[in-house]
Amino acid sequence: MASTSKLSKIPVASLGGVTDRVITTTKESNLQDVITDSAFTNLEEKSKRYTEGLSKRLYSKLTNDMVALDKKRDGISRRMDEYVLSLLESPIETMHAPARRVYDIIERYPNVESEAYADESKHLRKMIAELRDASLKDDVTLLNLKPWIDALEAANEEFEAKIIERGNDLVAIREVQSATALRRDLEQALRDYFEFVHGMVVTKKTEEYKLFEKKLQERLDTAINPLLRTTPDDKK
Repeated sequence: MASTSKLSKIPVASLGGVTDRVITTTKESNLQDVITDSAFTNLEEKSKRYTEGLSKRLYSKLTNDMVALDKKRDGISRRMDEYVLSLLESPIETMHAPARRVYDIIERYPNVESEAYADESKHLRKMIAELRDASLKDDVTLLNLKPWIDALEAANEEFEAKIIERGNDLVAIREVQSATALRRDLEQALRDYFEFVHGMVVTKKTEEYKLFEKKLQERLDTAINPLLRTTPDDKK
């Protein structure tokens, strides 16, 4: 019977490669009784989950998109601020009072671009709601401010949607089993598979299955032994 006693000594990063050797050897055998059995398909499934699990990172690819969207809303907010401020000094005097009323609201949220993501989102929503208040409708129309408010609201909503998407992504990552649990599952699947193969050798009693089991063991040893060799320095 093939020996799997060395599996627990294989480094975490190498176990997937060793399993790939076993899977490839099995497929090359073209033994359909083996390839279609649940012991082998389970090994394939556990191997896939192991590889995917180790490749997961708590850093989300969505982070860069999120930073870019935050810069986008910051830019719109800052330019709207500058636009309204410039109207306070407009040569058209009828602009001054409406611009002052609008700017008084903007000034309630100083340095909003420097706030934490959640605080900035909350304060931008409040500022936008105040600027859309019916009492300011005529001022906003006169100052042609609606396109700015619409753009800022859209950018803020786009950012918040990305925050939710990123949160969902991180939750999915955290739901992946730990490397220890994944390793345990894969090791067990390998042991179960080798036991199954030995059972087939005993049941079939053919040279073909005996040679297959022998080849599996050779492939396993070839993959494992270099990983377990120690140098004189390692033994000190």
